[in-house]
Amino acid sequence: RVELNENRRSEAKQRKQLTAEKKISKQKAQKLLDALERHNDALPVPWEIHIWCDIMPSDAGDAVVVWDEDDEHISSKAAAKRRNRSNSIESCSSSGPRTKSGNEKKKHPRSKESFEVASPEQQGIAALRLCPSQFYSGKCKNRKMGKQKGGCTSAHYSKESKTLADVLNANPETRSSAKTVLALSEEAHPDSLTDDSTAAASDSHSMEMIYYISIPTAKTLESKTNSISECIAETLTKKLCSIGSIVYLAFNGILLFDRYRDGLLLTSDGDLRACLSMEKNVGISSSNSSELAKLLPGQLLEYILTFLSEPEVAAMSKVCKPWNTEIGKDSANLWRHFLERRGWPVEQKNVKYRKTFLSHYSAVRDLEAVKSGITNVLTKKRTTDTTRGEVLSKSFDSSKDAPQYPNFCAGIKIWSPNQVLAAYSYDCTLRLFTTAERSHSSDASDKVCRELVCQNIDPYKNTKKKACQIVDLALDETQIACLCRVREENVEKEATLILLLTREDFLVSDVSEEKGTLQVIDVNQAILNFLLEYDGVDDDQLEFISFISSGGKLDELEVWVSQSMVACGHGLYMIHASWELPGSDSDDDETQPVSPKIFLFSSGAGAIVVMHDVDTDVGVLRLYESRALASSAVTRDNRGSSYGCVFALTTPVSRSLVIGSIDSNGAIHTPTTIEGAPVEEGFTLCDRMKRPMAIVGTRQIVVADALMKHLGNDKYHYMSTISFYCPSTDTSDNASETLDLGDNLEVIKLVSFREEHVLVLCRFHKEPAIGFAGHWFGPNDEDDTLYSLYGIIFHTPTKTMIHRVCLLNDLDTFPVTIAVDGGTVAAGLFWKGMVMTGEEVRQVHQKDPKKTDQSELSSAKAKKKKKKTPKKGGKKDGFARGMSLRG
Repeated sequence: RVELNENRRSEAKQRKQLTAEKKISKQKAQKLLDALERHNDALPVPWEIHIWCDIMPSDAGDAVVVWDEDDEHISSKAAAKRRNRSNSIESCSSSGPRTKSGNEKKKHPRSKESFEVASPEQQGIAALRLCPSQFYSGKCKNRKMGKQKGGCTSAHYSKESKTLADVLNANPETRSSAKTVLALSEEAHPDSLTDDSTAAASDSHSMEMIYYISIPTAKTLESKTNSISECIAETLTKKLCSIGSIVYLAFNGILLFDRYRDGLLLTSDGDLRACLSMEKNVGISSSNSSELAKLLPGQLLEYILTFLSEPEVAAMSKVCKPWNTEIGKDSANLWRHFLERRGWPVEQKNVKYRKTFLSHYSAVRDLEAVKSGITNVLTKKRTTDTTRGEVLSKSFDSSKDAPQYPNFCAGIKIWSPNQVLAAYSYDCTLRLFTTAERSHSSDASDKVCRELVCQNIDPYKNTKKKACQIVDLALDETQIACLCRVREENVEKEATLILLLTREDFLVSDVSEEKGTLQVIDVNQAILNFLLEYDGVDDDQLEFISFISSGGKLDELEVWVSQSMVACGHGLYMIHASWELPGSDSDDDETQPVSPKIFLFSSGAGAIVVMHDVDTDVGVLRLYESRALASSAVTRDNRGSSYGCVFALTTPVSRSLVIGSIDSNGAIHTPTTIEGAPVEEGFTLCDRMKRPMAIVGTRQIVVADALMKHLGNDKYHYMSTISFYCPSTDTSDNASETLDLGDNLEVIKLVSFREEHVLVLCRFHKEPAIGFAGHWFGPNDEDDTLYSLYGIIFHTPTKTMIHRVCLLNDLDTFPVTIAVDGGTVAAGLFWKGMVMTGEEVRQVHQKDPKKTDQSELSSAKAKKKKKKTPKKGGKKDGFARGMSLRG
């Protein structure tokens, strides 16, 4: 009883599993019939369908033979009598072909009749197994191997039945790919044998029995009105087989269905229709795009793709979903090969070859696109076929109200994806550029860079006594801030202003101080007001209070503000400034201003809210007020809602670096000073040059230094270096690493190129590195020496250069300002034009065919109407000749 209960439970489990498998097989076959029904009108004549089922047809006869020990074949029924199977429940319930008679009485699963032992003949038919080598290759290999032991004991097809190999090899158009298709089908067929199976003990080279059914064209000529799917279902019904029993189906020698390979092999309607219509270019159904992806093993696909270029591999990933998965996720060796081929570095921690390669490639691609855009602007050429879709450029030469010489792009920021905000110095304008389709163009890839908004924010545009010039631009989440320098007639001192306006007012309003859309802040006055109301303890501030208490006037103070400003989030903007008290000059007429300070200006309060000392030996700020640079980078949480900021400051007379941060709540942490790497022996800082700086993804701060070495006889040797710092609150972790860029390279600007790269813009002088005082590093700023502009991309985690390109040649000034944010890259070219590129720029504004047709139609109607207009010399009506209404 215990054994019977266990057997009943195991059989119930097997029946449940078998029912689920039959249901899935029926769904796959029904999907095949539905697909054939949709393309019934594309069927050629003649055609032939070959089906292999796992249920024996009623008219099968002696379609299967078995080789005996004497190397002679006998019928399947005779073979069944020779087989001696055990009468165990396991052998009786083994999977195999099942026949169902209409008069057979249904037995209860727990009745005694269900456990009756089958006859030896029935056991042999149920346990009959097919030779896989004959079915998939057309020739039995096991028979030769086992001839000494009695030959192959598996069943074989007779001459009346065709194997899968016979059908696929018969079609000359698919013969080249038949071997691969057969190998894949054989590999996908499940192994139904178990270790303790009786069949396995007798012969391990066998598979479940399947039977052949053919539906030729002559069969369908009797009923032409029936569709191909109805013909298949009718034929299977007559042979007492169901559609769920279909294992393989081939159409005109092309394999369309494989139960063990997700059923229908041609999932695309276009491929299936082309296959059924027997088009010559789709005659190899099993080697089409979706099928070939499944045929090639991963290692073989990787090896083939290594001979292609990177853009070609990117195109291959769009062939089908398996190739996209293989190329995009599984082929780590392929991306490592591409990295090694280009000599690009890989960060050892968390190695992801594909992500690293795409990061390097996108940076290099965007820089090359910037070069092409600069060439298009300066040569006044439209986008060529090679650069179409890669870069958009706009030249100001033919634009009305465009910036003119000596205007230059003082600052450029990414407004949003595909939109760029640029500030121009002398005309004091803010211009918003966006991507747009070229008018009267039917090409979807033909786009242009177009000026969307232009606002003049000069608060003194109605007077000639004061001249306002934008020196820097900062962009916040909701506001635009411009740092301006104001010069007044007959006044030596220069005033510094911060102009604030909201993004919304910039887009829809006429910006002016009178209308309340422009907020003008006098930085000098704001600093003095803050010092008067400051409650903290500061020696310089106490000296200032003492001066005021002794009767000093505010007009006698001189405030020096650096020409650099950065947005720190939460409506805060950082500036670098100092002041000088009267009477502080020494006997040798050298000025001694107070130590420079960092000031944070709040747009909400309209005043300075925070002051911090810069703990560094900066010397006299008045000589270097335009050369102190600041930079910032916004950090966001995982949700992207709250954000903080990391900011830094450099001065040209010290190699130290001041780093501070603002958390997501707006709280300001005390800035810290990081000492830079020591200067090489014999070299000193060239204090007349700026120290460009960039914060790369809040992970590293990159600073460039210009070094000089005196060789005697007024001769100097110059070189440039870049240093990498980590913005950590722990000063012990802020160790720097310095790289030498070589001679004759002067670093002009550093641009953060997304999360792991920095773009170094350098000018290369063609003169020797050793020269007299007044050389390009010397005090002579009006040197007419021509130079070349180079762009160098460094990978900051590995401190390795990955690309170097010459952007411009034979220049006498520095014309390029570049900004990068996400997938948008923009470059402002002095007063010449604007360049936009990047992944987001390349993917915008897909052409709408309906819109194109309507525009073409409307333009055609306009042309017709224009032809119908009368000529000027035609006859006039009566009223035109002076007749009155009365006649």
